[in-house]
Amino acid sequence: MRIKCLKAIWATLFIFSSTLIYADDSSETQASPFSATIGIYSDYMFRGITQTDDGIAIQGSLDYANENGFYAGIWGSNVEFNGANNTSLEVDIYLGYVMTIMDTQLDFAALRYMYPNGNDFEDFNEYKLAATISDFTVSFSYSNDMYGTGEDAWYLNGAYSFALPMDLSLNLSLGYSDYDKAILNNGSAADQYTDWSIGLSKSISGFDLNLQYIDSDSNSEEMFGKDATDGRLVFSVSRTF
Repeated sequence: MRIKCLKAIWATLFIFSSTLIYADDSSETQASPFSATIGIYSDYMFRGITQTDDGIAIQGSLDYANENGFYAGIWGSNVEFNGANNTSLEVDIYLGYVMTIMDTQLDFAALRYMYPNGNDFEDFNEYKLAATISDFTVSFSYSNDMYGTGEDAWYLNGAYSFALPMDLSLNLSLGYSDYDKAILNNGSAADQYTDWSIGLSKSISGFDLNLQYIDSDSNSEEMFGKDATDGRLVFSVSRTF
């Protein structure tokens, strides 16, 4: 079932992206509001925690962005959680609105995290507000039903990116997660942790290359286990059509 689901998603992405390329060739005056992105990652890390048990992830998205600021999309990735044998796929859908006030870009979004055919995680919603000024972005995310537990969780993140020679970008990120203890249900005394990353990115011939070191503090190890939270290098290659 896992292989069939992944094949269906990536086949859809390939067909859709091919359609986008054809549309771009036939119309030079009007950009399409649709786009598709596909990429391969040495690990799928979510807020400092591996989602693929240190394994490779293939990820893709289909997106729509209107000139008036509204956007929507669907995103998918394979996942593998230690002990969660029936959860092999994550599919997220999202809807948002971007607006600019003076020099600040505001992004409001609602996301739905879904785990088809999985019984270890329930689907849940999350709501996000982000503000970007120049190369700095701060975001706040909140869920009142994290992992379908009916419990609250929130995440605060700050990210900064600036240009380096040779068309490289240096990307820095610092995040803080706070969970209701009932979400973990594993006896952990910790209910919050900090994650961070530092990375380099570069675009070559339409491909986006990214190398990051991602880590988190000792609280994350107590909450999710050492294997899931050890610091690691993550390399990815992606392309948007």
